[in-house]
Amino acid sequence: MFRLKRAIGLISVVGLFTLVAGCTCSGGQSVTLIDPRTDHHEFEIGGISELTATIDAAIGKVVVTSGAAGTIEADVEYNVAEWEPDVEFTTSGGKGTLLLKQRSASSKRIPNGAESEWRIALPPDVPLVLELDLGIGETDLDLGNLGLTRLEIEAGIGSMTIDLRGNWENDVEVDIEGGIGSVDLRLPTDVGVKLKRDVGIGSIHVSGFSKKDGFFVNESYGETDVQMNINVEAGIGEISIASAERVPTAM
Repeated sequence: MFRLKRAIGLISVVGLFTLVAGCTCSGGQSVTLIDPRTDHHEFEIGGISELTATIDAAIGKVVVTSGAAGTIEADVEYNVAEWEPDVEFTTSGGKGTLLLKQRSASSKRIPNGAESEWRIALPPDVPLVLELDLGIGETDLDLGNLGLTRLEIEAGIGSMTIDLRGNWENDVEVDIEGGIGSVDLRLPTDVGVKLKRDVGIGSIHVSGFSKKDGFFVNESYGETDVQMNINVEAGIGEISIASAERVPTAM
């Protein structure tokens, strides 16, 4: 069940953000606007057997896609000095760990024009555990071509698109805890999917699934070697879940 404490916390943040966003009044401290800056980070993953990527973004847009084999790339654009993230990649025991974390997103006033956007490209050729802890902003996750084995999302405030359609060679475990706003979850038709939903305060709309033993399953469930197990908890907002084929992009 969506935790009441988290719901109250998110509502408080919404109220705070509404009050401080665009505020130019006197009194109190505001974040420091700087000239727009783009930091490029690139890491070679070497011969690791698994990658765990943790993305902790309190404010701003986050985009995650599949990139080049053997390489992690992150482009971070921002014009608030306090929002510069820490980005580090380490290896130990044959496993890699990537951490992107915003340094500060306190309750300082936020003037008009404050922006932050992270674009992260992860390697498709290594088993991946992806963890996202999100605050305020838009999120776009196109993960269908990655070696994803586990996905954990704690959503914040804003719209989110999660596309898991692609070629899967291993089972995938997915846990999504909704926040405040909309979530659009797109799932494959050619991989067996079992879905558990907890409606909580918000609403969840499901299409392309049928009910079986208390779960929702797609037509491929039980017919494929690979299975996707998904647990979704609604927050305060709407979650749309559909099992549908990806439409090719026109050239």
